[in-house]
Amino acid sequence: MLTLQHWDIRYNCENDSATVEEALQQIDSNDYLLPYQTDGKRLVKIGVAFNRAEGKLADYQIVEA
Repeated sequence: MLTLQHWDIRYNCENDSATVEEALQQIDSNDYLLPYQTDGKRLVKIGVAFNRAEGKLADYQIVEA
């Protein structure tokens, strides 16, 4: 999990999953955004899936939380 802040947006990126859907679900199920819900910034989830055999990005999805 990686959390980045840029101005008024906080991004949470999860890439330790087989699919984008699993990565986004992991952000929700582990409450990764919970500590940031009261700071007034927009929250954005980024699910990332890598093709480990080829060593490159396979898919990603950006979702406003």
